[in-house]
Amino acid sequence: MKKLNNSYSLGWLVFVLCCLILSSCATTDDVRNLDIRLRNLKSKLVEVDRNVITTQQQSGDSVNRVQKQQAGLGANLDRINNDLLQLKGRLDESRNRYRNNQARNKEIIAEIDSRLLELNAAVSNLQDQLAALESSTAVKLQSLENSTAKQLRSLETGIAKIQRARAREAAARAEAAARAAERARRKADQAKEKDVVHEITPAKVKVKAGSVKAAKPSVAAKGKKSAAQKMYDKAMNLFKAGKYDKAYDLFNSYTEKYPKSKPAVNSRFWAADCLFKQKEYALAILEYQNVIGDYPQHSKVPAALLKQGMAFEALEDRDTARIVYNKILSDFPKSEQAITAKNKLQKLKK
Repeated sequence: MKKLNNSYSLGWLVFVLCCLILSSCATTDDVRNLDIRLRNLKSKLVEVDRNVITTQQQSGDSVNRVQKQQAGLGANLDRINNDLLQLKGRLDESRNRYRNNQARNKEIIAEIDSRLLELNAAVSNLQDQLAALESSTAVKLQSLENSTAKQLRSLETGIAKIQRARAREAAARAEAAARAAERARRKADQAKEKDVVHEITPAKVKVKAGSVKAAKPSVAAKGKKSAAQKMYDKAMNLFKAGKYDKAYDLFNSYTEKYPKSKPAVNSRFWAADCLFKQKEYALAILEYQNVIGDYPQHSKVPAALLKQGMAFEALEDRDTARIVYNKILSDFPKSEQAITAKNKLQKLKK
């Protein structure tokens, strides 16, 4: 508006000046020229006014647009400020949580450190106890080994004594049997010279010609048989009851007292079985060998061989066990023990 007022003021000033000049000294031509110039000037002034109005209108539109843009920018700034406030609140909350978590973490770390110290102390204590236990165990094991070694030496000495005693007993029995055989041979020679019939058993007596009945066994003979049977039955009952020590002694006593009786072979076999049951496998093998060597045709020989093989197997002498089992298969293929020996051989091959 200030620009418009200035332009109007300037126009009127020019107009007044022109009137003064025309009134004083201007001619008609000059007036005409001045009139033309004034008209041109007026048209220019009108055009200037139009431009000024247009410019003012355009300026007003621009101002309105700028104001609208400023209003939009203000709203945006408000929203941004609100967002910033919300973000600040969240940031403060996150900081508080972080501080709280940091404090909690410090407490947890302190607690873990404390528990680690306790665990380290417990582990150290356990290590000390383990070291003490190992030391004590080593001492006890050494003592046990020494005691076991002494017991083994004592046992080996006892076994050696028993073997020597058995060997002496066997030698004595062999010598006594040789003397008895020699006496029997002499009696037989004397009987042949005198043409006297030699009695083999006390239960038999010579029958005279024409007699109808034979002499009955004497009462003493009956008593001996009864005592022998009782002795054998008692030994068997002890064996069945698991009293192998007593059964072994009684079987040996029976064999020594009644060496020519029919149960004598069985008695020697069961004596060997007593040793086998007590896991005295080496001594049992020798006893079974007495049965095999002295009575090679007896029905107990396959059983004695089988028990020998089992004893060798228990002593971890598998090669000898195989030899014994193969001997059963070759010498007694139809015996009951042959089936067991065959199964034993198959197991030893694995």
